[in-house]
This record gives sequence, structure tokens and C-alpha cells, in this order.
Amino acid sequence: MKILKLRPLIEGIDQPTVEQKKQWTSEEKKSALENIGLYNEYGRHLYREHNLMEISHKLSEITKMAEELALHETGKVSEGDQSWFDEQTVRKNFAGLRKISEEFSKLTKDAHTLQQRMEALYEDGAHIVERYYEVKDLNEGTGPAISKIAKK
Repeated sequence: MKILKLRPLIEGIDQPTVEQKKQWTSEEKKSALENIGLYNEYGRHLYREHNLMEISHKLSEITKMAEELALHETGKVSEGDQSWFDEQTVRKNFAGLRKISEEFSKLTKDAHTLQQRMEALYEDGAHIVERYYEVKDLNEGTGPAISKIAKK
């Protein structure tokens, strides 16, 4: 059995060259620090003012109230056979609205789960950014980040 040597195999592989590091101009550094300084600003947009679950719950309540009121008003306005027909039409229309509301609730639950995952990833990213840069709190306003690396 012949023993294969690795050296001839490795010598045939092109060795990666060391890439030259990018030289940053002062304008590029300033722009990068300004963008890094906006990290918390994007977090504010991520944490929504109104919770989707609350909106979904309210829309579901509105759907129920609207159906009940429409049926009540239909019974008051129509008489006889016309009343039965109008009530069936209203019930059919609101059955469609209930399906829409249920689908909205389902999607809201999915979106809520994804929202929580995105918030967790955002927080993980914020911890890493804050290791290297001082980023202002939203209460302090926005401004360019300050490099902690340059201070060393």
C-alpha cells in the first residue's frame, strides 16, 4: 500500500493572500460613527407603541359588537319575511368578517412570536455594539457613537 503525502497536495492549493485593510477617511469614520449612534433609534421603532395583540383583541371585540348591533337593527327595521331575509344576509356577511378576524388573530400571534424573537436579537446586537462604542440613550437624543477602542 502506497502512503500519500499531504505536502504535494497542499502545495498545489493557492494560499489566500492577506487582504489589505481598508484605509478609512475621516469622513467615512464620522459617517460610520453617526450611523452606529442611531442604533438605539432603530430599537425604538422595533418596540412598537401599540401591541399587535391588543389591536387584534380590540378588532375582535368590534367585530362581535358590530354583528350584534347589525342584527338588532335589522330586526327593528324589517318586518315579516323581509326581516328573516335581512337577518340571514347580515349573518352571512358577518360570518365572513368573523373568519377575517380569526385569521387576523392567528397572524397576530405569529407576528407577536416573531416580534419577540426580533427584539431578543436586537438586544444581543446592542450588547455587542456597546462593547466597542458608546451609544447615547434615547433620552439623551441621538448623536455619533464614541469608539471605546480608540480610548485604549
